[in-house]
Amino acid sequence: MKNSRLLFLLALALCVFSCEVYPDGGFPREITFPKEGGEKTVVGEEQITRLYIYEDIYERAVAIDDLSDNELKISYDWLTVNSPFNGNYSSDLTISVEPNTANEQRVLFIGIPTSWDYTKTIYIGIKQE
Repeated sequence: MKNSRLLFLLALALCVFSCEVYPDGGFPREITFPKEGGEKTVVGEEQITRLYIYEDIYERAVAIDDLSDNELKISYDWLTVNSPFNGNYSSDLTISVEPNTANEQRVLFIGIPTSWDYTKTIYIGIKQE
């Protein structure tokens, strides 16, 4: 009996420290692009109802999405993000990054609110060499 309790507590502790049901809504925490720029598509588990771009996640958004041409679209500086909208929200993001002509790494963050009351936001760091 004592061994089964210890085994249960060990399994519970392992699950608590290693299991996440929806880690960041299925989206990656960080995406890195080469200096040449490019485009990547990622698919998460959360429907995307709004998009924001931040220079720093602790500050106000520097750009807010626009719903037009059957997509949510947002652009700021060297970053453009699209999510299709055909009457239903999608969980797909297409991320486009312009070439980096500077000699330093640059970073922006995409913010995706996860509920209609916007109580939690998923942040995806976009880094470019």
